[in-house]
Amino acid sequence: MPDTTTLHIDSDTVAKATPAAKQTTSVVAQPVEGELLAWTPRTDDVVTLALMASAFALALVAVRSWGFVVRTMSDFFYDIRPRRITPGAEADIEDVGDSRWLHLHVCFLVSLAYICYRYVSNPDTFVHGAPYRLLFEGVGLTLAWYVLRAVLYRFIDSVFFERWQHLLWTQVRTQCTFLSCLFLLPLLLVQIYFAPPAFFYIGVVLFYIVVSRLALFMKCYSTFFIYPGGFIHLLLYFCTLEIAPLAALWRLLEAAG
Repeated sequence: MPDTTTLHIDSDTVAKATPAAKQTTSVVAQPVEGELLAWTPRTDDVVTLALMASAFALALVAVRSWGFVVRTMSDFFYDIRPRRITPGAEADIEDVGDSRWLHLHVCFLVSLAYICYRYVSNPDTFVHGAPYRLLFEGVGLTLAWYVLRAVLYRFIDSVFFERWQHLLWTQVRTQCTFLSCLFLLPLLLVQIYFAPPAFFYIGVVLFYIVVSRLALFMKCYSTFFIYPGGFIHLLLYFCTLEIAPLAALWRLLEAAG
């Protein structure tokens, strides 16, 4: 006959061990008291409100500037130089006007896009809190970058080119800024609230940078350097005022972070 005492002891041991195992599992599953949770842009109310305000501001800018966009976008790939017989023929070149709010808007979107890049490349970067300091520093650096580049453009264009060429090139850069806002805002909304893979976000941003720089490169050639031998001058002009400042901005954002 089996030993009933032994069976009784084994069943008691199992009954006492089971609650202890359950209790140990529940303690491990609970977060440690005082542990800091990593910051995520999806749950940040400030980011949500900023994106809502950004969408409203972009819609307002699009409505106010729609006439300019329609009139100038159709001529983006049109070479206007054959119609410029005399330097004073400027009647059909429209001045851009005040675009300060548009540049300020794109500065905010670029800074937020950089923060999202830091987040998707290393989610533990903002474990100690929201990166508001980096956001404000990024806006300031990008705005200073825009102002410095505009001053350099105005100085170099006034020395080497005619006024109508400067006006036309300013139109093209304003179009690029407007399209940057239209591109960055939906991309940020998708990245923040749907969380696609990191390679998707980085790949789309790199694709946009390459395509936009190529489009500006083509328009810069047709605006300034269509004469024989102008390709070398184009490389110097474009690399000095577009490629090098863009690389410098990236280095500044990396240093600020």
